[in-house]
Formats: sequence, structure tokens, C-alpha cells
Amino acid sequence: PASSETKRGHVTTSGGNNKQGGGNSNNKDYKDNNNNNNTMMEEVEILPNDKSRLCALAFKVVHDHKRGLIVYTRVYSGVLRPGAMLVNVKDEKRERALKLFQISADDMDEVNEVKAGDICAIVGLKSASTGDTLVSSEDKWRPLLSGIKKPPPVFFCSLEPSTQAAYDPLIEALQYIEKEDPSFHLTPPADSETGQILASGMGELHLEIVKHRIDTHFKVPCQMGRMQVQYRGCVSQEYDIDRFMHQSELGGRRLSAGLTLHIAPAATRGEGNSIVYAIKQDDTNLKTDAWREITAAIDEGIQSAWQRGVPFGFPVMDMVVTVRDIHVTSPMESTPTAFRACAMKAIIQTAEAQGAAV
Repeated sequence: PASSETKRGHVTTSGGNNKQGGGNSNNKDYKDNNNNNNTMMEEVEILPNDKSRLCALAFKVVHDHKRGLIVYTRVYSGVLRPGAMLVNVKDEKRERALKLFQISADDMDEVNEVKAGDICAIVGLKSASTGDTLVSSEDKWRPLLSGIKKPPPVFFCSLEPSTQAAYDPLIEALQYIEKEDPSFHLTPPADSETGQILASGMGELHLEIVKHRIDTHFKVPCQMGRMQVQYRGCVSQEYDIDRFMHQSELGGRRLSAGLTLHIAPAATRGEGNSIVYAIKQDDTNLKTDAWREITAAIDEGIQSAWQRGVPFGFPVMDMVVTVRDIHVTSPMESTPTAFRACAMKAIIQTAEAQGAAV
């Protein structure tokens, strides 16, 4: 047991200085681009105390034919016992830890409790993935431990089952591998543009190992398609879009909307795309419901432009879009549909005109 080690995490709060788990904390704001509200996240130190509330990190997941998913877990505070009902902070799913094991090489010895600082293997969890935070369902405390950062995939290929009967086992095997390996990503046929099963990873060797594991461990016959590089587009400099206007007709109804935007590359590569609103509802004449609908439509338009991609149709990465002003012609013409189209066209046309990079 590492009785002197502390672990940093974040606790969602509604504001104020609500300290959880002991230690000093620093308030931090995190931008939530879905609803344009600031979600308060308080950084805390979780002390390794057996009498504290349960908080554990699933740092490794392995599939076993006899036991199912074996979740290797480090308990950072509290005590974990067999039969405990756990909540996955990531998706709020509740599952019961049926059995706990202490691992020693290939031997697994069943134990009755795991204290703070100890490592164990949990059997009975079905939805846990590598890097998830687990807490007790009896507690409303929701700390989010700093888990494993998932790198973006670089290569992808298609996987096809050899027979129709092998389709479901192949999907199930790939889902298990995705839980084990944070750098592997599965795109099911329903979500892919080609209607194929797409496997994405960090390189050719990575995907070849995945294919070998499907053949040897899961024993599912399948064929692997040609490896392809997962290109992405990005912008290399900042651009100002001053009062971009969109006008069209839909079903005999005139639509008109305008936006003033600022496009810039992210500060660091791999940071991802983000949307920032430099304008607030008080700066406009929009009512609360109209503001919520229009900003949601603008977000959808920008995200559609990112997914459509520039140039050559490659999805966009590491772009920061700042909405500086919203231009409403009239309540009848400036609908959410108009703003959605305006945002998408503004991003695509500007990036193509200025020359985005691959």
C-alpha cells in the first residue's frame, strides 16, 4: 500500500468552495460548448484514507474467456468490498463488483476487502474501460481522476467477417479490445460513411496486433482491408470573418442570418476543436429561448463544417472558433436553420479561400 500517496482529481460543483476528499483545492472553470455554460470543476487532493469515501481508478482492462472482463483497479480512498455497487463516473452506469482478487503473477487469490493504496482485480463489471473512475453508488460524490489521455488515431482499416455468423462475434471482440486499449477506436457500420466496420489505431503494427488478437484470442475469422492514413485538416494562421451573411429560401420562406467569427489554430497540437462565445445574451436582443436555440444551431453548423472537412474533405482538428457577434435580420428570417447554414458556410468558405493545410 502506498499510504503516503495522494491523487489529484476534479469534482463537479455548482459553485462555491466545496472541498471534497481532503487537501487543498483550486477552483477552475471548464467551458462546456454544448450549452455554453461554465461548469465549475474543483480540483482536489484525494488522500489515501480507509475511512474516506470510495474512489478508485480502473487502470487496465483485460478480457478473459472464463471470467469476462477483469478490471485492474487502484483504490485511492475508502475500502472496496465484494458485492459493492459501483458507479462509473464517465457515464453514470451502475454495476456490481462480484469478486475481488489479489494478483500475483498468474495467480489470482480472492480477497474480502481492498483498502486505500491497494491494487486488485474486479470481476463482474461489463462497461468499465481503461482510465475510468469508480465510486460507490451510495454516495453522490463524483470525483473524476486524471486517467489516461486517449491519443487521436493515425491509421485505419476496414474489417470484414469471413461469414455472416461471425459478424456479431467480431463486433463484440472489437468492443472488448476498445475497452482494453484507449488508443484503439472502433467505428461500427452504422456510424461509418462507407457502412463498413472501421478499426483505427496508432499505426500499421498496432492494427496488425489487433487483427492477430481477434484471430488467436477471440478466434473470430475476419479479413483486414488496406491500411490508410487518417488525414486531418487544420488552419495554420488566424482569420477574421466580418459579418458573413447567409441568405436563402426554404419552402418559399426567406432565411437570413449573419455571424462575425474569428478562426485560429489551437495553442498546442492535439488540443482538439473548441467553440468560444465572446458575445453574451445581454449583448443581443434575443430572449433566453431564442438565444439557446440559435447558439445550439451555430454549434451544430460549426461542428458540421469540422466533420465535412477542409481541404479535400478531411475532418478538421485543432481549430478554435470564436463567435464575436450574431446578426439577426428579423425574428421571422433569422431562424436556427439559417444560423446553422451560416456557420457551416462561413467556416468552409473561409478555410478553402485562405488555404487550409493537411
